[in-house]
Amino acid sequence: MRKLAIALAAVGAAATVPAQAATTSGTVDVTLNVDNACSLTTAAIDFGSVSDFTAARTANSLSTLKCTPNAVATVTVSSGANVNGTQRRLKSGANFIDYNITDASNAAWPAAGLSFTGTGADVALGIRGVVPVQTAKPAGAYADQVTITVTY
Repeated sequence: MRKLAIALAAVGAAATVPAQAATTSGTVDVTLNVDNACSLTTAAIDFGSVSDFTAARTANSLSTLKCTPNAVATVTVSSGANVNGTQRRLKSGANFIDYNITDASNAAWPAAGLSFTGTGADVALGIRGVVPVQTAKPAGAYADQVTITVTY
């Protein structure tokens, strides 16, 4: 009986010893790609109503560009649907009114476009329309449409 008690005590002691824990580890790669991206918000150039063309008339577009920080974008403005050579024109029936597109400093918008560097926030493009002094035009609703293209 004594042998049985010693054996049971030994088994009991072994059962109370905690088992050694094993561990293993590995790594997980965490990645994220930030793509260059731009979004464009366009707004009309509205010259309002005029009755004569003895003074130049300007109107701004509130168009904005938002690009990924440090993304370089080139913004071009098409010549419009009624261009004659390099002169943009508003049209009403068979009648035309000349106009130009300039930047915020009143310099002609270059055919090759203007360069912008993204900040992550909306940036005003500074697009202006200018109707220069010209001969009188018949009454009517004159319009044109230009396309702004952003290459990035």
